[in-house]
Amino acid sequence: MTEHDGKVICAECLAKLLAASPETANTTSRLVLLLAFASLGCLLAWVVFYSIGAYLSGLPSEMHGL
Repeated sequence: MTEHDGKVICAECLAKLLAASPETANTTSRLVLLLAFASLGCLLAWVVFYSIGAYLSGLPSEMHGL
């Protein structure tokens, strides 16, 4: 028996609680990683389309008639 976070918990139950913590941290890190990759993907798409638009707007007006 031990006191943990103001609660009296047996050693076996405390071990189960502590073993479950990395799974929660793993889920959180996966969510953060997913959001980071999604943000980078949106940024990459914006840069590509912006670059294409800048290139097309720089073409001479004579090209529009073709």
